[in-house]
Amino acid sequence: MVVVGAEFTTTQGNNVHAYADTDSNNAPDAGSSPNGGTTLNFDFPINLNSAPGSYQNAVVASFYWNNIIHDVAISIRF
Repeated sequence: MVVVGAEFTTTQGNNVHAYADTDSNNAPDAGSSPNGGTTLNFDFPINLNSAPGSYQNAVVASFYWNNIIHDVAISIRF
């Protein structure tokens, strides 16, 4: 069966689940998987002059996108 649309609207996919783990228990902190909503908009503001917790969504989304870039790059054969 083919399902139209995104499988998830958070930072997870078929091989990664990006989230914050500030207590190092190898489990997602509550609410730490950024949600891009139905439009999959993962454009989160970042201000490095602010406390790190204020731009956590931007950091987690950045990790997720870097993982996608890695997967695409590794699939290219030269």
